[in-house]
Amino acid sequence: MNATKKEKLQELSDLQPPSKLIKGHGGETFSQLGHKWVETFKLLADLQPDDTVLDVGCGPGRMALALAPYLGEKGRYEGFDIKPKDIAWCKQEIETRWSKSRFQLVDIKNEHYNSTGTISADKFKFPYEDNTFDFVFLTSVFTHLLPADLFNYLQEVSRVLKPGGSCLITYFLLNESIRNSIQADKARFSFAHNPQPHCYIEKPENPEDAVAYDQEFICNLYSQVGLNIEKPISFGGWSRTVDKNEVRHGQDIILAVKSDSKQIKPSESESNQLPLITLKINATRLSLLISSAIVIWKN
Repeated sequence: MNATKKEKLQELSDLQPPSKLIKGHGGETFSQLGHKWVETFKLLADLQPDDTVLDVGCGPGRMALALAPYLGEKGRYEGFDIKPKDIAWCKQEIETRWSKSRFQLVDIKNEHYNSTGTISADKFKFPYEDNTFDFVFLTSVFTHLLPADLFNYLQEVSRVLKPGGSCLITYFLLNESIRNSIQADKARFSFAHNPQPHCYIEKPENPEDAVAYDQEFICNLYSQVGLNIEKPISFGGWSRTVDKNEVRHGQDIILAVKSDSKQIKPSESESNQLPLITLKINATRLSLLISSAIVIWKN
């Protein structure tokens, strides 16, 4: 990479979207958080300059801007999101300056972020060929997905990863220690509502606002789609169960590597969970709407 191009990419890393776009993406710490995440990618996932990278739920380009000066001539960045204004800004301000980047708008339905979307998240196929990426990451995406949607996305992550490629995904995970913290009123969220097995939400009236899962359940899903969790889970600050000096981010991080072998088939007990996830999803959403209506009527 010549000096002029490198300087331009370094300037790109300091670019910041309008304030209305970065609200919810760190605000004034937008750029700082982007660079912190790239350091996490290098530390936990051994991200290399020549890697092909997918950013699922890229927003207004926080990660892209931080990755631009790091990824080299052979590296490539792809990102997609459901917010038109975010993608429009990224295409105009980042794609035009960084030829190794590409952004796509996908009209996926999400009650919290895109209630008028036309594509069901549990049926959505990532717009890439099989075995395309060295590294896939999703930050604050699975914390807004209900079970059927999450499982489909996890399958898609595995599909588009190259064998031996890695994925980094953030969650709100629940285990005994974290539940104790919640009961002691130390955690940021209570996740008191349990609309489906292994799934917990913060707001029945807006279920996709914040979603948590049993840790063991999530780990089982990884094995079903051929992803091997090779490092200890890095628990975030939300649950107040980790020393603040050891916390890197607010949410819990799982790093996994795609198996070199064919996709692992679920055991009989595990496979029985998946039809329940798919069949119950619409009934659950309906029951949540009814519950919300009852609350409103009583008030």
